[in-house]
Amino acid sequence: MKLKMKKSLKLRNEIMEEQYKIVRAWFKYVVRVVKRKTAGALMLRSLAKDVSRHYQVILEDTQELIKDNGRELCEAVVDEVEKELDIEIENKKKLVESAVMLVITGALYKSRWTLEKAAEQISERLADVIDGIVKHGKDKDPKEVAEEILKVVDPDNHYQKSYDVNDNTVYITRIDGETQRLVRTTVEHIFQEAFVEVAEQIAEQTKYVVKIRWVSMLSENTCEVCESRHNELYDPADLPLEHPNGQCDFWIELYPA
Repeated sequence: MKLKMKKSLKLRNEIMEEQYKIVRAWFKYVVRVVKRKTAGALMLRSLAKDVSRHYQVILEDTQELIKDNGRELCEAVVDEVEKELDIEIENKKKLVESAVMLVITGALYKSRWTLEKAAEQISERLADVIDGIVKHGKDKDPKEVAEEILKVVDPDNHYQKSYDVNDNTVYITRIDGETQRLVRTTVEHIFQEAFVEVAEQIAEQTKYVVKIRWVSMLSENTCEVCESRHNELYDPADLPLEHPNGQCDFWIELYPA
């Protein structure tokens, strides 16, 4: 029996698209704040602090967005399995929370990574980049320096440049891209873990042997690893984690014991 999880996968795609728009909107707000600032020589430090402060709020909201979306997707997976198999998954709330916490605490990765630390690292990176821009622009027109800062946070800007500042290279890149990757990848891993936990629960509650089928997107952007995994069946505990920004699908399949 194959559970193609159409509703859950559709919801996953909808959530991914919506959270992309939400994060973009947050960054556009910061851009508006920057544009309203008077770029006087004495205002640049204040401007840099304001950008960092607003971005810190974005990261706090991002963490909550990840948790909320992760829980919604986990609940969708459980609900769809219950409906398809006409069973009631035991400890549903505990299962959902377990899937979320395993990812955001880094326990799933068996590393010191946590969602909070990842957000802090991006925030520190932004602060370092802005500091480098201000230092490098000490002899420039303040308005030009303000524009450099703007390019870092503008989600519509594909600008990239590097500077040597105090013997260190400062890369000006789109910080929103790093944030988008963090959101998408973390939510996708929570979604995957929901499949694993639900599959294991089905095995405990029924007489089926439960497998998870990896279904790759198979587009021009599909990587070699995902191509090699396409249509492969995995024991739930052995399901590989998707790479950052992954877009593969998963089916739950049941076989007679």
